[in-house]
Amino acid sequence: MPILKFQQAPVPAPALPLFAYAEAAMPHSACEHFPQTIHPHWRAAASAKGFKIVQRIKDRYHLLLSCKACGATHMSKIFVVMNSQPQCPHCIQDRWQADAEAAGLQWAGRDPQSRHHGFYIADCRHRLRRQFELIKRAAAGTCDVRCELCQQQKEQEEAEAQGWELIGPGRRPELSPIPASRMRP
Repeated sequence: MPILKFQQAPVPAPALPLFAYAEAAMPHSACEHFPQTIHPHWRAAASAKGFKIVQRIKDRYHLLLSCKACGATHMSKIFVVMNSQPQCPHCIQDRWQADAEAAGLQWAGRDPQSRHHGFYIADCRHRLRRQFELIKRAAAGTCDVRCELCQQQKEQEEAEAQGWELIGPGRRPELSPIPASRMRP
């Protein structure tokens, strides 16, 4: 049985460096080329959820959405558009600002260390770090937001007015040397 040898044709050197071909093929992305098709059922799902698809971006999984409520754009995954409700980060921030104003505070931005906290400026000009839900409750009138520094100053002044000296926070009853049966309610 004869052995067949295949001869490969010489591969010519590219006229341009490889990265130049990549840039020409993908001016919108630094990753592999992906289809720019936006399917009608994607558009229908986005529209039903309050968004308009502007274009595909980043890779084959991401879309640029335009919010019908505020008109701002943000990036979202196709899976989120198809299977759940996308959230507009601009509308969320607007709600946080409105809650802050209703609670008598000034919005100072998100806390980069925690997705549950934001920074606010109180009337006393002190900077507060609070959970968004607490500010929402304060805006609804369920509770109040107070400044710790001002509260400490107020307690110190009240103690001095009575001739007392503050020595620290009060004890918890379970740590008191007095038996609970002898403590007043």
